[in-house]
Amino acid sequence: MSFEYRIRPEQNVVFMRFAGKLDDTALLAAFNQVYADPEYSPVMNQCIDYSAVTDLSITRLGVERLVNLSENFNCLDIKWTSSIVAPDDLMFGYARMYQILSDGSNETIEVVRTLGAALRILVID
Repeated sequence: MSFEYRIRPEQNVVFMRFAGKLDDTALLAAFNQVYADPEYSPVMNQCIDYSAVTDLSITRLGVERLVNLSENFNCLDIKWTSSIVAPDDLMFGYARMYQILSDGSNETIEVVRTLGAALRILVID
């Protein structure tokens, strides 16, 4: 799996991009890496791009663990938006599962098919 991210404090956003094979371990490791970065702040919005994933091997348990990881920020009484790019039907389904399981959290989640749509949601040109 290939994973890269960029933190843009001036835009209050972190951009994440996944490529190749993606499984539960790689998914959680990537988010842990971002959350551990000293430049990251929980108030940042997230643009999460899965459009280059070619082999999806995540499970419901992996999605639940990701939800639990994000719920660690709920105690901070902050709100943020995650815009998830999932052009593939299977990835779109897993992203929607994440959205449903996160219902009631401080995170607003939008699942879209294109990067352009994700950037419009986050109001980034």
